Amino acid sequence: MGSVAALSDETVVKITSKGQVFLSKAIREKVGIAPGCSVAVRSNDQGEVVLRAVPERTETLEERRARIRAALDAATGIIDIGMSTDEFMKELRGDWEP
Repeated sequence: MGSVAALSDETVVKITSKGQVFLSKAIREKVGIAPGCSVAVRSNDQGEVVLRAVPERTETLEERRARIRAALDAATGIIDIGMSTDEFMKELRGDWEP
């Protein structure tokens, strides 16, 4: 059986009708949870609910550009309509000429 971590600063709280739980400021500060932070929630073999702060990953401008470029490259050329852009535009517009 796995080891059980010692509990400190234990507080009993009630769950709201919306399933929300109030975490005291002392607990939030101790574990590094701030408004808007992501948290991981899981249950363990002892039936306990474990809440863990998830560090936010900050994406650099270069990483964002590379991610977007990769997505665009992956989508490029996946639709083959069997005609050129000019032919497709003429088909859409009909006989209309600018």
